[in-house]
Amino acid sequence: NLLMYVHIGKESVINSDNILVILDIRALTRKNDLKDICKNIGISDNIIDVAEDKKKTLILCEKNSILKGYVTSISSRTIARRCNLKVS
Repeated sequence: NLLMYVHIGKESVINSDNILVILDIRALTRKNDLKDICKNIGISDNIIDVAEDKKKTLILCEKNSILKGYVTSISSRTIARRCNLKVS
């Protein structure tokens, strides 16, 4: 099984097999604050912010039963394409 790593901004890459969900932050923040969302899903202590200035995407990953969130300035559609996922 070939490992595929996805560039998510700055000098950061993540293993695509660890990605659970790719979320558009703009859609999330219409209803809730990003901090509240992270707190509610139990990852507020495990957020890695690689967004330089404009937060666009929250990527939730799980590795070794540890849930982490990555905030990036790259759009959710671009991240999905980099993971070879269908984008609708």
